[in-house]
Amino acid sequence: VNDRACPACDSQSAILLGIKTGFKIARCERCGSLYNLRLPTQMALYDDHYSDSAMDFPDLVNRRSREIVTTFEDFRKTGTLLDVGCGAGIMLKAAVDAGWEAQGLEIASSAVEELRKQGFQVRESLVEEACYPDSAFDVIVANGVIEHVHHPGPFLVECFRILRPGGLFYVTTPNALGSSARLLGLRWTAVGPHDHVHLFSVSGLRTLLGSHGFRIEKIAAEGANPIELLHALRNRGQESDFTHEDRVGSAYRLNEAFSSSRPRVLIKGLINKVLTATRLGDELKIYASK
Repeated sequence: VNDRACPACDSQSAILLGIKTGFKIARCERCGSLYNLRLPTQMALYDDHYSDSAMDFPDLVNRRSREIVTTFEDFRKTGTLLDVGCGAGIMLKAAVDAGWEAQGLEIASSAVEELRKQGFQVRESLVEEACYPDSAFDVIVANGVIEHVHHPGPFLVECFRILRPGGLFYVTTPNALGSSARLLGLRWTAVGPHDHVHLFSVSGLRTLLGSHGFRIEKIAAEGANPIELLHALRNRGQESDFTHEDRVGSAYRLNEAFSSSRPRVLIKGLINKVLTATRLGDELKIYASK
């Protein structure tokens, strides 16, 4: 398989896993990342994901976003933060509430319009086209973004340029070698090749970020969704009707359940420590510096 080199480590050695929604999907034999052998002809349109109802999220999500923003404090110097692909603005709002001079970038027109109505500074642009000055931000956030980016190289070059020396690049993305990816394969709903054009492994993301000048400070691999796994087991041999929305909704419910008491919070923390140690968590969270 050599239609396209691995977007993480540039290896030409890959195995074909199969076809999903018309796209051939390969796994890199060097780093384990998943990627489309052929990119979609145009960027997926996301406006449908940003109806008025999509702007409402469980309190847990807002609470968790505030917790994440507190981890950025050691990198605060000028107080500037950029949320790339800010979506409905959850992280953006948390940053503003914490006193950051925060701006957002988003390509979905409806999301941009809604956030501007709420008073947030948001541009409708890709980061590669936004033309920010050098070293403009203390922190750049890319929360669930890099798996959508057709060409990660130029994206990372620009993020590195506009991040100040010593600044933080915070990235989250699905784990190509997490428990769900290993157990479900192409049936995992995070494998959505029409918009998730690649899913990175820990090794792949280390290589990709390192090759663009970033220094990895911390990597966590957290979370797993037993509801999706059980659904897949019950429907073995059949086409799954479990959707991305089902995965996100069930993940919210699980997180709420594990946040309802101190013992459950401690259990969740222990599970995530084990998942990170084994690199089997479904979501990668990376703290990288310039």
